[in-house]
Amino acid sequence: MTVEPNLIRRVIAVVSGKGGVGKSLVSGLLAVALRRAGHTVGLLDADITGPSIPKLFFPQPVWTLPEDGKLVPARSRTGIHLVSINFLLENEEQAVIWSGPVIGQTIQQFWSEARWGALDYLIIDLPPGTSDAALAVMQTLPLSGVVLVSSPQQLSGMIVCKAAQMAVALQIPMLGLIENMSYYVCPQTGVRHEIFGPSHAEALALKLGVPWLGQLPIEPALAQLCDTGQIEDYPAEAFEPLAKKIAAVTPEAHLPQRLAGAEVRPRAPEGHAEFSERVQQLVVHPENMGRLEQPDARGVVHGSCGDIMQIDLRLEGDLIREARFVADGCGVTVACGSMVTALAQNKPLTEARQITPADLVTALDGLPEHHLHCADLAVGALRRAIENVDGAHSQNPEE
Repeated sequence: MTVEPNLIRRVIAVVSGKGGVGKSLVSGLLAVALRRAGHTVGLLDADITGPSIPKLFFPQPVWTLPEDGKLVPARSRTGIHLVSINFLLENEEQAVIWSGPVIGQTIQQFWSEARWGALDYLIIDLPPGTSDAALAVMQTLPLSGVVLVSSPQQLSGMIVCKAAQMAVALQIPMLGLIENMSYYVCPQTGVRHEIFGPSHAEALALKLGVPWLGQLPIEPALAQLCDTGQIEDYPAEAFEPLAKKIAAVTPEAHLPQRLAGAEVRPRAPEGHAEFSERVQQLVVHPENMGRLEQPDARGVVHGSCGDIMQIDLRLEGDLIREARFVADGCGVTVACGSMVTALAQNKPLTEARQITPADLVTALDGLPEHHLHCADLAVGALRRAIENVDGAHSQNPEE
C-alpha cells in the first residue's frame, strides 16, 4: 500500500489563553471554510484533557486504530483529516488524567506519527493556558502563525494578552484576532443585542499590534449543529470573510525557533577527557550541518534531555544522496547528528533504517553512558525522516 508522506504547507494554531470563548468552534469553522475553498485540510485537537473537536464533526462516537505504528486520522464527511485523543479512548467521556510532560509528548506524536499526508493547511486547536500543551506546539512544531480568539468581556481580553505575549516571546507570528459571541440578532425584530457587553476587540488588536479579523455572532442554529456533529452543514456567511483574511496572511510553515538558524552553536561537553578525539573534532567542526531546501523527507525529534534535532534527506530513487541536520543541544548531540547523517548518506533507505544507536556510538569511538541518549536522539531523528518517505517508493519502487 502506498503511504503518502507528510507534506504540510501551513500550520495555524488557534489560541485564546482562556477557556469558554469558542476557540474550538473557531478552529472547526476555519477548517470547514478552508476545505470549502478547495484546500486539503487537517485539524489536530491538542486539547488532550478536554477534546471537543470530534463532537463538532461526528454525530456518533468514532474510533481510529493505528496501522503499522502510525495514527490514522479520521475523515469528516467533506474530507477533513482529524486527530484527537477521543478517537483513541474506549468511550468519549473517559477522563484523561495525565501530567503536563505526557500531554506535551502526546501532542508531538499527533503531529509526527499521524498519517496526515499532503495538506495545504493544518489547524491546531490548543487548550487554554500557556503551559505544557501550548509550549509543546509553539516550541517544536513548524507554525506559520497563531490566531487569537477572544470575547467581548474585558476579562477575556486580559487573558488573551497572555497568549499573545507567549507567541511574541517564542517569535511566532500572530495572524490576527477574532472576537466570538460578539452579538445576537433577534430573529423576530432584527435588533442586534450585545449580550456580553460592548466589544473591546478592535482596541485590543490595536494594543497587541495584530490584524483585527472581525466578529462572530451568537447563533443558536450553529450551537445545535455543533451538538449533533454537523458543523460542516453551517453556511458560515459570517466566518468566510475571516477565513479569507487568515489565508491571505498565512506564510509557509517554518521551523521551530530553536532550529530557525542553520548555524547552531553547540554547548561544549564538560570533561573533554572522557570524549574520543572523533567526538571532540565533530563538536568543534560539525559536518553535514544545515537544512536542505525542499527536502524529500524531514524528521524532527525532541529528546528526553531537552535537546532537539532535525534531519533532512535528499533522495535519488530509494538512495539517500544527501543528509543534513540542525540541532539545539550539547556538543555531543551535534557530534551525533554529524555522524548519523554521514552514516546514512549514499545508503538505500532500507539499509539506513537499520542504523542503530550502537552503530553510531561505535563510529564515534565510544560515548560516556550519560550521553548515550544523544545517540538515541540522532538515530530517532533519522528514522523519523525515513518514516516520512513514501513507503512504497522505498520498498516497492516499481508499483
